[in-house]
Amino acid sequence: MAHASADFVNDDLEEQSYQEPAFEAFMCPLTRQVMQEPVTIETGQTFEREAILKWFRECRDTGRKPTCPLTQRELRSTEMSRSIALRNVIEEWRSRNEEKELEKACNCDEPTRTTVV
Repeated sequence: MAHASADFVNDDLEEQSYQEPAFEAFMCPLTRQVMQEPVTIETGQTFEREAILKWFRECRDTGRKPTCPLTQRELRSTEMSRSIALRNVIEEWRSRNEEKELEKACNCDEPTRTTVV
């Protein structure tokens, strides 16, 4: 019976330290980093705002018409719409993982103190 209870404790510790992996949709295809300010362009593709702005500047600076970096389709407009729902889901994911990090830090074994009498 002690074995079953040890398994239960181990399962609890694993659950406490488990961090959710980032979904592919959270990643900017240009930076391969989790997005902080996701925006969507007319092709329906979503990017980190600063990354797609940099892409548009590079297009302009090299004399090219703006294109979608994923589809290579020429864009009629460089307007972007904020992906508020995606940003909120990413923020919730970050919050859950930060909580797990804090729990791990608080549950770590403290060094044993010896008192000299």
